[in-house]
Amino acid sequence: MSELQKLQQDEIPSARQVLRENYSKLHKVADYCEDNYMQATDKRKALEETMAYSAQSLASVAYQISNLASNVLQLLDLHASELHQVEASVCCIAQVGEKCRETMGVVHPGYVYTAVSGGITACIDIPKLVSI
Repeated sequence: MSELQKLQQDEIPSARQVLRENYSKLHKVADYCEDNYMQATDKRKALEETMAYSAQSLASVAYQISNLASNVLQLLDLHASELHQVEASVCCIAQVGEKCRETMGVVHPGYVYTAVSGGITACIDIPKLVSI
């Protein structure tokens, strides 16, 4: 499996799934912290615990977003590389086509080879030689 396919089919979808799962986990942590604060006798301790959970959760999410962003950038780099290869191939084919048209113009003077139609159009009528 190529690196591009691996990113598209495995790594990026799994990273997105992890972010979705953490979204629901963050809601559970928030609910727990809220309930804990409401029921706590020592509000200061409950607040410190909430701040610690929040910092840990946000750091985890930031790390996962960073990994996903890195994978997406790598995917874009691979696509750009493939696009440059295709562009080079198209330019090469265009040069070969132009060379063929030039060659055919020398071989068959009086005919114009156009890139648009791909066919031959007579621009000068060449008289047929009449045998005497």
